[in-house]
Amino acid sequence: SEALCHGAGPESRAVTGGLGGEENRSRGLRQARCQWIALGRGEGEDAEIGRRGDGETRLDAIEVCLSNATGEPRQIEARLVPADHIWDYRRDTGRVFATTILTVPPGKNHWVRWQMGLEEASGLEAGHYARLDLAPDPELEWEQAGAVIPGQLAAFEHVPGKLRRYGKGASMSLRLEPAQPCYGAGNVISGVARPAAFTNLWRSDPAQPLPQWLELAWDGPREITEVELQFAGNLIREYHHTPPFWHDPQTVRDYRILADAGAGEWRELVAIKDNYQRHRRHHLDEAARTRRLRIVIDATHGDPSAALYEVRCY
Repeated sequence: SEALCHGAGPESRAVTGGLGGEENRSRGLRQARCQWIALGRGEGEDAEIGRRGDGETRLDAIEVCLSNATGEPRQIEARLVPADHIWDYRRDTGRVFATTILTVPPGKNHWVRWQMGLEEASGLEAGHYARLDLAPDPELEWEQAGAVIPGQLAAFEHVPGKLRRYGKGASMSLRLEPAQPCYGAGNVISGVARPAAFTNLWRSDPAQPLPQWLELAWDGPREITEVELQFAGNLIREYHHTPPFWHDPQTVRDYRILADAGAGEWRELVAIKDNYQRHRRHHLDEAARTRRLRIVIDATHGDPSAALYEVRCY
């Protein structure tokens, strides 16, 4: 299966097992704040949820969770712009997809909707990032998500025209309509093993129970002696910001590597329990000659989704 990105809310920590809720405190939008959004590029049947019948990527609406410390409705400017990659810290990226004015009622945690109806004709590109920017207003607060959305971080304008990572590597609360298919299986052969110009990550549907598997297939038999895996994990937050002996919930704990032995049989090449490392390299005692290889993920350290950045076979 493949996960869709719906966004995340202040309450989402319990659902995704993410790290980040301890930073969720009201500080006000004293500077402009920004949130990256990965636009769908899925290969599975779920990919069409984020597209029109003709295959166009689209973004119909975004909702943001805002709090208003005053007793009156307040207005704030929002804009959606393209971003070249997750380190594209230019405030002005040279193009704007859309702008609007959002009205925020008084009180805490209001989901404010921006009905935009954008599609590829507006410049959206599957497999790329857009970025949602909110203008400064110290009386308003954009609530932080309770979990880090993988590959989709937030930033703030720390000097005029230049952004900086927000917090210790956080995501802001937002909802996407439709949900974006940005965690397709094909990401594991993108050649990039971390977020960069896109998420580059396969995540399974969190509503589907583990185990989940990902399969590589070749036109003919291949002789494989080594399999290298790059699992998910928080690559934004420095580890001195985590508790002792902490294991990232996204990192795979128990997994197996299987080879197609023919006649409907699968041969187990590797079985690992209690893993906590992101990068694992397995040199096989005996070469496996096969047309198909499966990575079966039986358990994570808490996240309901199985996840892999990359698989390499030698």
